[in-house]
Amino acid sequence: MEKTPNGKSSKSSVVPKSQPSPAQVHSGAVGAIATELDNIHHRDFFQELMHRSVDALERNLSAVLAVIGVLALAGAGWLGWGWIEARGEKAAQEKFYPLEKQYAEKRDGFERAKFAAQSKTPADKAAPAVATGDLAKDYGDLVDGLESFAKEHSGSAAGVQAGLLASQTRLEYSQTDKALETLKLLREKNSTNKLMGLLVRMAEGNALAANEKCADALSLWQQVLEQKSATFLHGEASLRAGICLESMGQKDRAIEMYKKASADGEQSATAQSAKSLLRRLEVGT
Repeated sequence: MEKTPNGKSSKSSVVPKSQPSPAQVHSGAVGAIATELDNIHHRDFFQELMHRSVDALERNLSAVLAVIGVLALAGAGWLGWGWIEARGEKAAQEKFYPLEKQYAEKRDGFERAKFAAQSKTPADKAAPAVATGDLAKDYGDLVDGLESFAKEHSGSAAGVQAGLLASQTRLEYSQTDKALETLKLLREKNSTNKLMGLLVRMAEGNALAANEKCADALSLWQQVLEQKSATFLHGEASLRAGICLESMGQKDRAIEMYKKASADGEQSATAQSAKSLLRRLEVGT
């Protein structure tokens, strides 16, 4: 309580204090430590080192806080991008599902018709038609739709899946150039750090080898072999590389690749094929 000039008491007005900023709080804390260290007249080695460190921190506090702020924003940005990327992939997969379902049904129909023809079962009017060998007649515009989706979503797993299905079908109908066009686009959008990027390189290498471009195929398979995270692809990549090298007359390198493929797994088809090819080369037949 304060007395006024006429002797009456009155309440003094209280002005609310503003809250200190984070920088002021840290500055005050650092300053208090620095003052305490200044009062030690006979500092030992560690106290002297601490004194110098605190003094430097006090003088550069604004810069330190700015760096911390940038790092915090970068971390928040990374988390935000991960969330956006996950949402984008989910949306792409939802759009891809109808195309994938339609393709799977068409493919399954051809396989069942082929099996029925081979087993010579009685004709059934409800049975699916056998593939004609004409892509447009067999799939309509479905493969074109898969390729369009792959181009639109080239950086997503859904886009890669669509592209792989389309390119596989193009190759089966001897449309290698169109298959390679899609695979190249997907490779450029997906690095070797991604599983989908490795699958694309594997498929593109296969397509190039089928088109008698073994040198280019070997380069792509080598990228797969260099990735430890893709060991499940190493057997097939080594086997295909060995076949290409053998066709190029590089017997020693082919033998080396066949040996790598042989270690894929004793009972795997890849290992068995590699062992057979290896024996043939080693005995010179």
